[in-house]
Amino acid sequence: MSKGAKFLFESAPDLPGNERVSQYGLALIRSVVSGLWNVTVEGVENVPLEGPAVITPNHLSFCDSIFVPYALPRRAWAIGKGEYMDDWKTKHLFPAFGMIPVDRTGGKAAMDALDTAAKVLDGGHLFMI
Repeated sequence: MSKGAKFLFESAPDLPGNERVSQYGLALIRSVVSGLWNVTVEGVENVPLEGPAVITPNHLSFCDSIFVPYALPRRAWAIGKGEYMDDWKTKHLFPAFGMIPVDRTGGKAAMDALDTAAKVLDGGHLFMI
């Protein structure tokens, strides 16, 4: 199986996200991004092809949530602001892609998101913050 195919079909049934939505969504993102922009990625060779890793991109805008998964050699789960769960347009779609909502008021609610992130890493997957 090619690296690209492995990326699209990597499975983690005990983690947040809908595998089918993630597969097709990431394929669509890759097609659109490569068709519209000449994206240059530096440092992707430093991302391990297997095993756990924390990805910490320089957060510039909402577009990061499109361009970073496009550039990664495999699927990643990511922390996202909990307010996305309040909007009907994003409350089902973002978690389907593997977004882990974090309550930014802190305390136990924020720790729940980090506990989920630990499960991602324990499963040998990429976690993006």
